[in-house]
Amino acid sequence: MKVLITGATGFVGGVLARELTKDGKYEIRALVRKESNISTIQRLDGLEVTFGDLRDKESLKKALRGCRGLYQAAAHNALWARDSRIFYDVNVRGTQNILDAALEEGVEKVVYTSSIRALGIPQKGTLANEETEFNCWHIKDHYMKSKYVAEQLCLKMAEK
Repeated sequence: MKVLITGATGFVGGVLARELTKDGKYEIRALVRKESNISTIQRLDGLEVTFGDLRDKESLKKALRGCRGLYQAAAHNALWARDSRIFYDVNVRGTQNILDAALEEGVEKVVYTSSIRALGIPQKGTLANEETEFNCWHIKDHYMKSKYVAEQLCLKMAEK
């Protein structure tokens, strides 16, 4: 089965790429940005690198062509950005772009990598889980908010 991994040069995506190439069950294609350091994945057996960007719909369709699965692990993850719109451009619009492209290209399975920061803050004495109401709109954490919104996009797409 051929799958595309986004974010393969990052921590989670890199571990995923290494694990999926171990057993030989998958043909792996990794979508990376041209400026990414691919040294951690370039020698993985059975991994094909293709260049693109979550903000470029055509590069996503090209990367997904022939893939039956998608692991969406790419995100703009930083504590701060000069322009906070980058979080929403990559994490929200980029996720929507790749979901749309996956639908157009006939991808059968999608795995979205979210974040614990997409959960709400639980009441005192309890643990957060996927049922915890997101109550963090007042916090100036654009990564947190953008991952929550992107996760909601994925959940809505899964209903289709």
